[in-house]
Amino acid sequence: MSRPALTRLKASRGHARRPGVWILCAALGAGLADPLAAKTADRDQPAEIEAGHFLDDPQSGTRVFSNGVTMQQGTLNVEAQTATVYVTDGGNLARIVLEGAPVVWREELDSGEKLTARAGLIDYDFDADKVLLEEDVVIDRGPHRISGPSVRYDLKTSKLDSATDQGRIKVRITPQGDAGNP
Repeated sequence: MSRPALTRLKASRGHARRPGVWILCAALGAGLADPLAAKTADRDQPAEIEAGHFLDDPQSGTRVFSNGVTMQQGTLNVEAQTATVYVTDGGNLARIVLEGAPVVWREELDSGEKLTARAGLIDYDFDADKVLLEEDVVIDRGPHRISGPSVRYDLKTSKLDSATDQGRIKVRITPQGDAGNP
């Protein structure tokens, strides 16, 4: 029986954006979450990725983790079947695609609230500053929830778009005083 691949990465201080801090709390935009509210201390923590298989292809600039992937950085915990990381010639993150049945993303925000998201696919394009969540998306931040077939978020403009022909989006916003009530 082979041991799972284990990769230890140090967060780049020069590249403050990383999927854990921004992707899902940003996707809760439109008044539900502050995109900068994720646990800022997590950015300085080392990231660990564990998988059943790891393929590093320097010529194509891809690193593929598969056969059950877990990622941890500070309070961030991600579970996926596959994680494909695309890097630039300079070694910076360009894009990360997480696939699973579903991908499960858990993180604590600076506010102390818990953020949990589930989707069949999460695609974060660092170059375009855009995040796409697809396939039975459910994003919970504290008592608030967004669910639907697809959610797109533009980090540059803070535009949240859930336009789809595949179903309807559902948003639950709980008033501050009702946070403990269902």
